[in-house]
Amino acid sequence: MTDNAARPETDQPIINIVGEKVALGPIHRGVLPLYLRWFNDPEYARTTGGLGSGLRPMTREVLEGAFDHAARATDEAHYVIYERATLRPIGGTDLTEITGRTATFAIGIGEKDCWGKGYGTEVTRLMLDYGFKILGLHNIMLTVHGHNARGIRAYLRAGFRIIGRRRQVVYREGQLHDLIYMECLATEFPNTSPSVIALDHVQVAAPANCDAEARAFYGDVLGLAEIPKPANLRARGGVWFRCGAQELHVGVQGDFRPATKSHPALAVYDLAGLRRRLAERNVPIVEGEPLDGAERFYLADPFGNRIELLERPAG
Repeated sequence: MTDNAARPETDQPIINIVGEKVALGPIHRGVLPLYLRWFNDPEYARTTGGLGSGLRPMTREVLEGAFDHAARATDEAHYVIYERATLRPIGGTDLTEITGRTATFAIGIGEKDCWGKGYGTEVTRLMLDYGFKILGLHNIMLTVHGHNARGIRAYLRAGFRIIGRRRQVVYREGQLHDLIYMECLATEFPNTSPSVIALDHVQVAAPANCDAEARAFYGDVLGLAEIPKPANLRARGGVWFRCGAQELHVGVQGDFRPATKSHPALAVYDLAGLRRRLAERNVPIVEGEPLDGAERFYLADPFGNRIELLERPAG
């Protein structure tokens, strides 16, 4: 990484921080038309909060006011994200609420052809490095919507850790999602040793031609939102679902046998209400042994796999 690597050419943007795939430079009015387009893109806005949250149209006047504030703020550091190979602006990132040795991090990649290329992870690492080594910060935190699995994975890879969540405060597309709190300490960055950082997904097996039954049970009965499978895996059959910040995959197994012992445990809001829904649909349940701090029971999915449903009290 290189700091203060400004390009001498007048037609090139000023660059302060350079990574392998991206570069960061100061915000300027020239990128505001791009920001306006990004903030009014529903697909981009669904993962953001506050300015450009997608709840209301973003106007040029509001955006210019936000720019004027950011340009003058002494407790904030705002950067334009550039794709290093082309130096085209692709997003923005910032540290705000810089107080003492703490700050809050945010990032948005607006150009959708740059999603899934590792740019977000690298920007996050560059900003953590800048915050800890240049600004002398010790604790940097962020908040992320629970349905933003791609963002959560990028933050975990960069060095953030989940420290808590505020439940069901983000309303998107007819569903309530958690607001997840994450932080990274200077003493924990960078983590260069290989390590397991989180659970990404769990898979349950099913026989061939299982898709309709999987959608009816995991989608309609349990209320999980279906997510598209990658194109190269669709021919195999099976269905994927969002499950909080993780995913549940129903995958086809040729010599399928139901898992009657090993099982996923799914956290539930309003377990009593779900119990009533299952009874209305004649889905048998099996009471589990008492578990300290949780209510729970078991059931079998349409393929005979054991599923645990549990609810832990708040607080």
